[in-house]
Amino acid sequence: MATWLATQVPAAGLIIEAAYTSIPEVGAGRFPFLPVKQLASIQFPTAERIGTLHMPVLIMHTPLDEAIPFWMGQRLYALARAPKRFVTLAGHHNDPWIVDRDHYFSEFRRFLLEVRPQADEQAPAQGGTKCWRPEAR
Repeated sequence: MATWLATQVPAAGLIIEAAYTSIPEVGAGRFPFLPVKQLASIQFPTAERIGTLHMPVLIMHTPLDEAIPFWMGQRLYALARAPKRFVTLAGHHNDPWIVDRDHYFSEFRRFLLEVRPQADEQAPAQGGTKCWRPEAR
């Protein structure tokens, strides 16, 4: 879903964690005895979309992910355009930000600091922004 959004809205970069290549591939891996790829009505084809992005990409995944296979994160990394970074985390599907907290947040912060100057460069000189940013509250 985040990769689709990145194709629709200008952004300074994309961060995805434990991302899948597509819903049918996840389903086919879990249920190899069913024709999941033929029956799936929802696709979310991340692998098809990620190579079309023209922005920095950070992909974070753990080899112990029991929900989304690690190889899917590696495949997305291979398909993404540079600049890109792949971070291998400790933990399982839902807990890398807890189990590998320091590594997780240091890589997250590093990426944000790297893309921030690019976000400033994308902003037009006459007010407004070409780059999506949340509204200040």
